[in-house]
Amino acid sequence: MWLLDNTLTPDVNKTEYMLIGSRQKQSQINTEPILSLGSESIKRVSSTKILGVTVDECITWKDHIYKVAKKDSKGMGILRRSKDLLDKDTLKTIYSAFVLPHFDYCALVWDNCSKTLQIKLQKLRNKAEHAVVDAHFSCTEIFAEKMPRIKADSGKSNKTPFCGRRKKLKPKTDNLFTEERKKSLAESDPETIL
Repeated sequence: MWLLDNTLTPDVNKTEYMLIGSRQKQSQINTEPILSLGSESIKRVSSTKILGVTVDECITWKDHIYKVAKKDSKGMGILRRSKDLLDKDTLKTIYSAFVLPHFDYCALVWDNCSKTLQIKLQKLRNKAEHAVVDAHFSCTEIFAEKMPRIKADSGKSNKTPFCGRRKKLKPKTDNLFTEERKKSLAESDPETIL
């Protein structure tokens, strides 16, 4: 064994294993394999955290996204409580510090989650962005440069998916869309949400 050859001692209490596969394949397993390290048996888990990302047996990312939602609710609470006290730039900074990192961290790994979980993430983003901008429309374009990519509606539509109330209201801030911002939005890829 590599550990013993290199005179390393494994910690069996921190060692765990997981069988990865679809639900159908998991149900076909009749007997659970027993793995051991020396005389100690290794514990089987259904999900584990690896470098900050929670991986489950079926690679659905459900556990990870629920943890992201729980962490982001704290950041959104900070935004909601301070939106009347602070200006928009400071609120964007708070959004970038307390909410956005949870969406960005390893997004390329867990971005292929189910449509239901993508909608849940989009709703969370919209709530946080609305707290900053204080608007009642999809303000994804405002934060386009700071958001990770999410797949659009399987390429069928060029429209930005919106999960919430859609009202044709102008934002309360006057210079939210500068001419430069309008040009950059027009040049962006319409098939993906940034």
